[in-house]
Amino acid sequence: MIKGMTAHMLLKQSHELKAGEVVLIHAMTGGVGTLLSEWARSIGATVIGTVGSVAKKDLALTRGFDLVIDISAENFAEKVKKITDDKGIDVFYDSIGVATFQKSLELVKPGGSAVLYGWASGMPEINTAFIEQRKINFVQAVLNHYPAYQDKSGKALPEIFSLVRNKVFQLKKPLIYPLSNANQAHADLEERKTTGSIILVPAIVKPL
Repeated sequence: MIKGMTAHMLLKQSHELKAGEVVLIHAMTGGVGTLLSEWARSIGATVIGTVGSVAKKDLALTRGFDLVIDISAENFAEKVKKITDDKGIDVFYDSIGVATFQKSLELVKPGGSAVLYGWASGMPEINTAFIEQRKINFVQAVLNHYPAYQDKSGKALPEIFSLVRNKVFQLKKPLIYPLSNANQAHADLEERKTTGSIILVPAIVKPL
């Protein structure tokens, strides 16, 4: 539900995505990235996604996304320019940070949006002069500050569950590691071998 609420915040408040818009979603096979990509597609937006390996690109393609860029082997800025015929994008959602933010910012159309909601590669420097010059709407999205998240009556949750029931969100099985292999889980995460959620399961201790 946290991932669903994060996607709700990004698509409903940070930049209310509309049909026909061109959106760039970084880490599109990640936990939040998957929901963002599926929801954006259902809205009718053109979804361009980035991933960190060939295997993740193949995974995104099997999910029906055909505009997928492997940033470990491809220059995503050049690819986006080619895909959009150099017209740019309406919005990007970035959870990576330093490695992607500035290049993504330069792809946004004047008056478009730049949404930063994570910084896995480090917090980027924000080029405020460029943002003001291009009249870009910059949002640093924080879930704890989202009114719909703070509203404990759960008014946003029915929409999320509706997307699950209507199969917009294709629920994925999490990756499960024994707690004793936590070091391997961290290593796989750092090497971009994982997709979606990771669960560490402690050993079951039988009572004496």
